[in-house]
Amino acid sequence: MKNSKSTTTLTWEWPAGRKPDARIAARVAQLEEKGPGLFGIGRSPSIAGNLPDPIRLVLELLTKSDVFKTPSIELTVPQKEIPGIERSDRIALGLVQSKTCICIAKIPSDVANLDEWLSHWSCGGK
Repeated sequence: MKNSKSTTTLTWEWPAGRKPDARIAARVAQLEEKGPGLFGIGRSPSIAGNLPDPIRLVLELLTKSDVFKTPSIELTVPQKEIPGIERSDRIALGLVQSKTCICIAKIPSDVANLDEWLSHWSCGGK
């Protein structure tokens, strides 16, 4: 499914007291564990940017965004940040600086108006 012309890659950072600049909704198209790479190098804590128990998500955008010109997003997050999230779930993402995700939450199944729900979503209780 990965096609650089139709997928935008986001980075993950912990919130560190920040609030999102933007909120978007997406559907989980793929969810898979990322391997450690050759000789386990990808799990080395000495390499900046390594995440504990990384999970790769491929997401289909559900809300319009001026930031993304592609219909799908790819993001790698620590497994502990997405408890209970599975393939086909609708999720909300809080973003800073357009392409950095700082929070993720599963959107309740009874939510009909995504834009209204996103405008009230607290992004991790903040």
